Amino acid sequence: MTLVVREADARECRALGFEPEDALEDCVWRSDHAVNEYIDGELAACWGWRLRGFLTQNVDMWLLTSDVVTAHPIEFARRSKRKLEALLKLHPSIFVQVHTAYTDSVKWLLWLGFQRVDTLVVKGETFLIMRKDRG
Repeated sequence: MTLVVREADARECRALGFEPEDALEDCVWRSDHAVNEYIDGELAACWGWRLRGFLTQNVDMWLLTSDVVTAHPIEFARRSKRKLEALLKLHPSIFVQVHTAYTDSVKWLLWLGFQRVDTLVVKGETFLIMRKDRG
């Protein structure tokens, strides 16, 4: 089953210079761990993480979502919280990068407890670097 990403996710991929399919392939290839998330048997999202460096246990996490997430926001939010809690049991900090124009994603990350720690400009596009630490 192929993930058909939401338009906002596609815009974020393109801001980085990737088509969504290529971004997903690259993310999966570079990941230490990648999974598909299904809701009611439909592919809702693909996500994963990789260690930030050889001597750290902190991870960079990525996520691409489909319209299934839009149709099931509460279920996706619950699952997201559980996944992050489990990941934080294994790693002290999780970092994500999000395009500043993707305001729904920024709000969702803030709701999950991420904090803005830096900005990054890629090909003239501004991204936030956000971090969530173990409780």
